[in-house]
Amino acid sequence: MIHLKKGLKTASSFWIGSEVFDRETDLFLNYASNYKLDDRINEVVGWFSKFNIDLGLLTITDLSDTGNYL
Repeated sequence: MIHLKKGLKTASSFWIGSEVFDRETDLFLNYASNYKLDDRINEVVGWFSKFNIDLGLLTITDLSDTGNYL
């Protein structure tokens, strides 16, 4: 695998595969069904100033689940 981060700090919240041992993100938050969307959004936004990240990724599971009911 080619390492392309070039010194950038990355973070992910509930991102599929982020809990894998060989992950590429510097900071990650595993999935927890009781963690409210607003709280997760606020946490990821806070990472930019608290941990000086360059890229933050957030999976919004609520939207993914909505498609199952259409």
